[in-house]
Amino acid sequence: MKGCTMSRQSPAGGNRNSPSRQDDYLELVKRFSLHPFRTEGEYEAAAESLDKLVPRVKR
Repeated sequence: MKGCTMSRQSPAGGNRNSPSRQDDYLELVKRFSLHPFRTEGEYEAAAESLDKLVPRVKR
């Protein structure tokens, strides 16, 4: 499909690359810059952030 540009729509019908989603992504990148954990405290802070962002499924 050389030269073909494809866009992917989210299930809700919105564009995955809409400005608001890009802004949300950039905000997360600024808030949680990627680097190796240097201390146990950094690891714990990251785990706490993930717990708030990702719902747990109870089985």
